[in-house]
Amino acid sequence: MPTSERFAPYAMSTDVSVQITSCIDRDAGTPIEFTSAMGIEDVGSMVYELVSPKWKTLEMQVGVTLPHAELQKLAPPESDLDTETRMIVRVTCPSTKLRRGVELTAVAPGRWEGTVTLRRSSVDRDVKCDARLVRILPGPPGAKKSFALAVGQILAEGQSAVVRLQPPKPRLNAGMDVRWEDFQASHHEWRSKHPQDVFYLDTGAEEPVVWLNSNHKALHAALETDDAAGTSKAVKLMTMAFVAQAVWHQMFLVAAADLTTSPDDSPELPEGWKGNVLNELLPRLFPLEPEDERLPTLLEKLRNGAAAGSLASLLGTAIQEQIGGTKMIRDAVRAIDEGEE
Repeated sequence: MPTSERFAPYAMSTDVSVQITSCIDRDAGTPIEFTSAMGIEDVGSMVYELVSPKWKTLEMQVGVTLPHAELQKLAPPESDLDTETRMIVRVTCPSTKLRRGVELTAVAPGRWEGTVTLRRSSVDRDVKCDARLVRILPGPPGAKKSFALAVGQILAEGQSAVVRLQPPKPRLNAGMDVRWEDFQASHHEWRSKHPQDVFYLDTGAEEPVVWLNSNHKALHAALETDDAAGTSKAVKLMTMAFVAQAVWHQMFLVAAADLTTSPDDSPELPEGWKGNVLNELLPRLFPLEPEDERLPTLLEKLRNGAAAGSLASLLGTAIQEQIGGTKMIRDAVRAIDEGEE
């Protein structure tokens, strides 16, 4: 159902439903599959995510339904709705300000179909398709005013479809690869066995990947919100702080475990992202140490079991500074305050 309901002075339905039944890359002539089609009830949309963003022109087959029994309630018996109305899909892209309408064809009572064409240069991030049954001819003379009889009046609307072209990555910190997956449907052994986890850090690839669990639908919506204030903004910031703190801690442990020493027992940074993680955190862990002494100091503390407690405390502070955790919390509190004004 839509997030807001229109109160019209005539019979009107909110049971319209929009589905994307298929889509193809028009230039390549190949189908493009959706990674997911998940309903987010509180935003009144069905969200479709595309597997590949590598296309120039996308053709989507759109189907719209309205229960036939509901349709019959919207006009007087003498009306011919096939002639007097049209089902229009309104296509909008907030990021590029695209707005246009596409007229669908009635294929059965309560069922309309059509094609929506998108050019990659004209859209970005999310494209929303919502459908409205609109009167294009006046209703029968003398009909009851409890029906929509004037040209342009909307007889029905309802659930929309959002096509997510390239899911925006919630940036926990610069350089991190963040991806969404429904852990409950995952083919990954650990994630599928822990379907309630909020995130999972995969350090087995060339670069670490943070997997966020899209099964938490309200959290998914909050993390992708563009709201400047309010509860959604606060939840987004608090979740980002929580996940980023944990992820950096895990990355540090993996990187520190991969430290090696030369024949003279001098520590050597691991290669790739593990070395980058240590390079980022060492100045925050040991700010008073000379640069060339920081890595030996870390190795010494790792070898000295008695120093584990102090290292853990230093690491907590270093990571909070790295991710800007204090600012995130302050901004979250400010977002709540501003949302209440």
